[in-house]
Amino acid sequence: LESSCILAFTNADGQITYANDKFCEISGYQRNELLGQTHAIVNSGFHSAEFFADMWLTISEKKVWAGDVCNKRKNGTLYWVAATITPMVGVDGKIEQYLAIRHDITQRKTAEQTAIYSARLASLGELSGCVAHEINNPVGVIQGKAHQLLRLIQSEKFAPEKVTEQLEKIISETDRVAKIVKGLRSFSRNGEKDPFQSTNIDAL
Repeated sequence: LESSCILAFTNADGQITYANDKFCEISGYQRNELLGQTHAIVNSGFHSAEFFADMWLTISEKKVWAGDVCNKRKNGTLYWVAATITPMVGVDGKIEQYLAIRHDITQRKTAEQTAIYSARLASLGELSGCVAHEINNPVGVIQGKAHQLLRLIQSEKFAPEKVTEQLEKIISETDRVAKIVKGLRSFSRNGEKDPFQSTNIDAL
């Protein structure tokens, strides 16, 4: 374990009582800087409060918790670990300490993020021709209606109802373009932390 894992023991309150060399190496902290601290010292802020609440609830019930955690080094850079936290129970049935066994998975996480980003770019590239077509259609209508409107205004047969008709068409087409652009923005943004909501799939 010492040679292959990032190890730490904490007391029942979560204060670090032991940190091996690999923990010091990956975190950038000296051992004396880690001892007596909680793992909040390497908290990156990536995970929600609910994430850690679930972890503490699990181990406080004397169950093993496992998950991927994003931590922060002393120099501010991030690293990922696959962590397993095991509560160690004394003869009286009470938790005496916790053992955290972790493996560095930063390269794997980086590769996953790169793959996701590349896939998103590839999908966007495939959509570009379709999107150009969808946008060019209403833009062409807008240009045509604008020219008709200009001729109507400049002609001697100026009719307000005709002007209104052309303006309504222009507004309709600009709304269509705005909807396409909004869809693109929704597609390109990161929605990992968006809340889920129930919906009627038939209506959708």
